[in-house]
Amino acid sequence: MQEIESISEQIESLSKVLYEKLFSYWKPVSVLKGEYVFQNGENHFYMNTIRKGAVRIFYRKDHKEVNMWFGFEGDIVFSLAGYSSRNPALENIIAMEDCELERIHIDQLQALIKEDNQLSKLMLELTEKYFFLLEVRMYHQLLSSASERYEILRRYFPQVLNRIPLGQIASYLGINQVSLSRIRANISNKK
Repeated sequence: MQEIESISEQIESLSKVLYEKLFSYWKPVSVLKGEYVFQNGENHFYMNTIRKGAVRIFYRKDHKEVNMWFGFEGDIVFSLAGYSSRNPALENIIAMEDCELERIHIDQLQALIKEDNQLSKLMLELTEKYFFLLEVRMYHQLLSSASERYEILRRYFPQVLNRIPLGQIASYLGINQVSLSRIRANISNKK
């Protein structure tokens, strides 16, 4: 599986003038552990870059939370519904640790994208990479065993295992915490 460069690394490759112009629009935001970046049903028209901390992206149905992904330093998080069609968010994003974010309004970002081909190309590359991750996630959720999905997390995303509670990891894998404990015990016994 290919590694994904963080948005911070990608943005740093922009020309100095564009970089300074882009970051003049970004605003710092602090989100404490347990607070929402945004919730399902809210209009959230911002793109957020995580400078420090971790977040959990999840859906809620019938009082049950189902984790989609976790974001860490250098990742971007936003509502795709808000970004693409100005609809309320479908997902929830909550801080798993105290977070420092940088935020830009979608209108400002889209105006800059229209002005500059370099930024437009960067956004296209980032979109392609994140859709690749989404496709990999769907493929493994549908066709891999829970043990295989856990091994992928362990191999490619160790920060999830080091920073996210086991119950949340189990939800992401589509299993309960008891099953996750069995998978972890089997791996430990094989060492």
